[in-house]
Amino acid sequence: MNVIVIITMPKQELIQIPKDEYESMKETIEILSNKKLMKEIKEGINDIKEGRYLTFENFKKKHHLS
Repeated sequence: MNVIVIITMPKQELIQIPKDEYESMKETIEILSNKKLMKEIKEGINDIKEGRYLTFENFKKKHHLS
């Protein structure tokens, strides 16, 4: 990531970062701010830790896919 810091006035800075990095940071903040989504993510992680998941191969078998 390329970051440019420009000092403009005492105790004020302008920080320039690539647009894709900025968009990624905004999306991360949005996800972390969504309590329902964070709860679902934590539940999903717990499911994986407890072995409550299907591999892709087992999913295909369960749903009769080749």
